Formats: sequence, C-alpha cells, structure tokens
Amino acid sequence: MDSIVNARKTELLPGKIPVSYTVGYKSRAKVLQQAFENAASFYETKYRKQFKVRLAVLDSIQWPATEIPYGIVAYYGGWAMIPTNFSYNNFLRLYGIEGKEDKFREFLKDNHITGDDLISSVFFVFSLHELGHYFALDLNNEQVPDMFANEMIATYFSVNYLKRTNSKALSQVILFSKFIRQSYKAEHHKIGDMDSLFNRMPVPNFKWYHCNIVLLCNEVYKKKSGAFIDDYLTLFAKGTPNKYTTAEVVSLLNDHTGGAVQKWVDGLAAYKPPAD
Repeated sequence: MDSIVNARKTELLPGKIPVSYTVGYKSRAKVLQQAFENAASFYETKYRKQFKVRLAVLDSIQWPATEIPYGIVAYYGGWAMIPTNFSYNNFLRLYGIEGKEDKFREFLKDNHITGDDLISSVFFVFSLHELGHYFALDLNNEQVPDMFANEMIATYFSVNYLKRTNSKALSQVILFSKFIRQSYKAEHHKIGDMDSLFNRMPVPNFKWYHCNIVLLCNEVYKKKSGAFIDDYLTLFAKGTPNKYTTAEVVSLLNDHTGGAVQKWVDGLAAYKPPAD
C-alpha cells in the first residue's frame, strides 16, 4: 500500500497519526486525524501499546479503485483508506437502497436525521472500524480465524470506543443498520457466506453484513462492555490455531457473549428478504 499511496500527488498532515490527503481536503483530513488519534489514545491508555498507523484520505480520482471500490473504507498494510467525500446518490447505491428513496427519506424524517449527517456518521463509525483492523491484526498480532471474527472485532473496537464517548454518530448508525437489515434484499445472508463469498458478493450485500455486525456488537456491548475485547485477544492470540471452522468460531465467541453470537447467527439463517 505504501507504493500505491506514494504514487499519488498528496499533501501530508503530520501528527501522532500522519495523514496523506488529496490536495484540497485538508479540513477533512484534520477531522479524521483527530478522530483516529483520540481513539488511538483511548486504547493506548488501556493496552499500553503505541499505535503506529497511517491514514490516506483520497478523492475518487486518486482512489485505488482496482484494489478497493470507491466508498468502501479499508485497511491494508499499515494504512487506513478513507474517501474524501461521498454523494447522496452514491451512498444509496453503496447500501443497495436505490429505488427506495421514499422509504429512506421517511426513515430520516422519523429519526430526525439529515442525509448529510447520516452519511457523515456512517463513514465516521466505519472509518474507526478500519483502525480496529490495525489494532487486532498488527498491534496485537491476532490469529484471526475467519472473516466473521475479523469483521466483528474491528467493528467492536469502534463500537466500544464510541459507546464510551456517547457518540451521536454511533446512535445514528445503529438506527441505520436496523433500516438496512429490514430494507435491503440480501442474496447472501448465512454466516458461512462471509468466508466463501466475501470478495465476490455485491457490494451492498457486503455492507448489509457490516450493518448486521454493528447490531450484534451493540448487543454484545450490553453484556460485556470492553471485556469482550480482552476475551477476543486471549481467544485468538498469536500461536493459537487458525484452522477453526465457522461453527467453531461461532461457538467460541458465543461462549464469551452470553449467547448473543449464536442468536445472531440463527437470525441470519432465518432471514427473509423484504418484499419488493
């Protein structure tokens, strides 16, 4: 990822977490840098490990679209990749709610949220999710056993921090996740599909899984708070087996979430797509 980012004409915002950003987006870079540094400091205090990660904030022209579709935040090789901005219509496409604009506007009105505020909240919460990947994979060298466990810990990293800071953005994303779960017609919805089809399923279906994981993490937080992260780090520490089946991963995590994971998995299996 170093070569990809370095090949672009960017400006550098130095700091605890340095940011390479597309020229003209310094204010966006500053907001994200502050959010990342605050979250890093929060976890550094508890885990006594220093975050050494970089942030790339790129527009659609500079985005490495061959590797990552624009609009999907990502983490690769020490870099968290975040888009500079995203239009309302592109957001609808990303989450598979084109053609359901009336229903979406009704959701926004009922929850007293503007479209711009929601888009900002979604990208904020999922941007910190990418910092969670760094935390698990690089900072703690976790032996992540499958895609579900990988996405769950990254999301939980974000949810745990934002719960502690009473984030309005997280509250909006939880509401939005419920909306997506009920509104998007997911072709793939079983837990095993996350591993077998993760990089081949439609992008909105990928985002549907992410929204469902937000809801799972919200339920787990009610039972475990920050202790779930400690359990996870112990369960999948470097040197533990990395050949778990999906069922074994679910069982391990279920034992440490008071049954929340299995209930969630059963809910995915029983999912009925909404009527057109």
